[in-house]
Amino acid sequence: MSDQYMNVSSTKIAILEAVLAAGVLYGTTKTNSNTAKVATTVTAAYLLYGAYLNTQGRVKILKDNSQGQ
Repeated sequence: MSDQYMNVSSTKIAILEAVLAAGVLYGTTKTNSNTAKVATTVTAAYLLYGAYLNTQGRVKILKDNSQGQ
């Protein structure tokens, strides 16, 4: 792995995203607003897609290379 990326397990990030998606979907059941339901469902789908990409090893996290500027 290149020195510009952090050494973080993609599987751990995928699990975190899946848990966040489950929490968002749970929140969907707690509202009567259709707009809120659509927004939370889309958010959950986005998180699940990110989790899928992480299971494929397609996402890398860049290191912060700022020099204190």
